[in-house]
Amino acid sequence: MKSARSQGTMDNYHNLINKMKEWKPTLIFNEITLEYVRRFHDYEIKTGNQLSTIYKKHANFKFLLGLAQNKEYIDKNPYDKFEIKKITKAQNSDILTEEELKILQTAYDSNKYTEGKKEVLRDFLFSCYTSLSYAEFYNATYDDLKPVTLKKDKSEATYYLLTNERQKTGVMYKIPIVSNIVEQLLERMITTKTKNGNQIK
Repeated sequence: MKSARSQGTMDNYHNLINKMKEWKPTLIFNEITLEYVRRFHDYEIKTGNQLSTIYKKHANFKFLLGLAQNKEYIDKNPYDKFEIKKITKAQNSDILTEEELKILQTAYDSNKYTEGKKEVLRDFLFSCYTSLSYAEFYNATYDDLKPVTLKKDKSEATYYLLTNERQKTGVMYKIPIVSNIVEQLLERMITTKTKNGNQIK
């Protein structure tokens, strides 16, 4: 299965399993019934998750149970009788204003939060500035930065392009890093990953 699924999809499966363990630490196959699926759905709603997120988890769980059925661990897939709705309308149309983004950036620059919360805020800000998903900017490495030199009259300046492929579509993206703010966020991200022992290609 791993060879046929992207790393992001595999991570989603692992996150789903960990989430279910929080709700029900132990689970055997004959407990996975239609009633179990419905109770999990209610639990997700009570925890405040968006319906689009909940139904995505259902889709992942349905796929995993399909594998279990193929291996004859279960006789029937309870999702045969559970509708997984496709949420096409945005459930939260609120967007950050430029002023709100400046407030968050100021909070980051002033070290208002502890290291863990600060890293979350840093990642969020970087995502806002570049439009990259979490999986895409988390995998950013030095090799993804391509220097580009621009000349004007007698002066020249070197900037970087952050290049890689979109996780879901495989389409190449090229994001110019021309803002000092974004450059500092990116530098901090890569430095943190190096300190944590993550591989830098």
